[in-house]
Formats: sequence, C-alpha cells, structure tokens
Amino acid sequence: GSLSKDYEASAQVSNLSSYDLLAYETVVWYTGNRTDLVLSQSQQKALDDYIKNGGSVILTGKGIGNALDGTRFYADTLGAIFKGDRKWWKTISGMDLKFGLDDDGSAKNQDTPDAIGLMDKGATTLFEYKFGSAAGIARSHGHGKVVYLGFGVEGIADLQTRSAVLKIAYDAVKPSLSAKLGRLQAAFNGDRDLHRILADQITVQPHEVAEFEAFIKIQANKAPFQSQIFQMQNLK
Repeated sequence: GSLSKDYEASAQVSNLSSYDLLAYETVVWYTGNRTDLVLSQSQQKALDDYIKNGGSVILTGKGIGNALDGTRFYADTLGAIFKGDRKWWKTISGMDLKFGLDDDGSAKNQDTPDAIGLMDKGATTLFEYKFGSAAGIARSHGHGKVVYLGFGVEGIADLQTRSAVLKIAYDAVKPSLSAKLGRLQAAFNGDRDLHRILADQITVQPHEVAEFEAFIKIQANKAPFQSQIFQMQNLK
C-alpha cells in the first residue's frame, strides 16, 4: 500500500503455529467486526511465542478488550487493562496526530472501541481518547514487540491519516537485528527448512556489526548463526 511494504494476506489463521509466524518480520492482525472469539487460545499462544522469540505484532480491532479481558494474553502479552467500550467521544490523539472514528468515508463500524489502561511500566501509550484512557499502546518483550490498537484502522476516514497511524505502529514494532536473530534461533530449534530460508534473508548491515558481536558473544550455541558469522568474516 502507501507504506511501500511487501505483504502477504491470509484469512486462514485457525490452525496457526508460532513457526508459521516466524517467517515474517511483522504480523498485522485485524479482528474486524468481531467482539467475541477474537483470538482462540491456540492463536494467543502462537502470537505470544512469536513475540517472545523476537517477533513484531500489530493487533487492531474494536472488540479485542471485550473478548480478551481476563486472559493472561491481554494482561501480560499486550500489557493492557480493559476499561470498557468507548461509545462516546471517539476523538483520538497522539504522536502528533488527531483523528476521529466513524467519520464519513470510514467503515463506520467502530461502535465498541476499547478504552485501555496500562498494566505496568512495560507498556506505553501511543494514542489516547479525548477525556482519558488509552486508545493504542505498545509493549516490549525482550527483543519482541507488540502494538495494540483498541480500534480498527478501517474506522479512520482519511486514508492519509490511516497510513500515518499504521506507520507509527510499524515504527513502534520495528525489529532490531537482535530480534531478527531471535526469530532465526527459534526457527533453527523448530523448523530447519524455515531456518535455511531466514538464514539467507537476515544479513548484518555495517552499522549493526557491534550489535551482532554482542549478541553472538552470549550465545551458547552459535550454529543457528553460521551464515551471519561467515558474512562477518568476509566483511573484515
């Protein structure tokens, strides 16, 4: 789209595993009009494992808190407290943006967006509603990152603003080299075919050499990173 990113779309996510997700640098998960059964327990586990192994997730939808409140995934993985549906005053601001939900030109489906609180200092607010409560938050787990937007981006009318919101989300979950290497390690441990594919894709840029050397230094098993080590030897 306008963010100039290569992407692959799929609606077949019922039997997803964390290894299916490890192939991707960033996973954007739209929950659409759902207000219940937003994520099954197996999908929650797949996303949680992916994030813990260095993955980046953007989760967006109007019924996420309503469906997942009380789950470990909502509290620990997303770092969120559900404060209820935001039925009124759906003006959102943050990160130098200000926009409304359900204006003309949008999907007009944002009748129950989430009002969010932060579970702890590990989560930070990206967007908030007028008169309090967060509308979108970010959470880090080691090298893995997740952004949770308590509204569907399809509820933003202006396409330029919609793209700007997504860009902020992408920037907030942008994977470091260490995050990519974490995914590579997880693939090595669970799916050697995927590991071979990722090993060719993940290269160390000149400005990342110090980060790579620090990462490798603390790895007991360096086998997952032989391609990158070989690349480093050729750089010197």
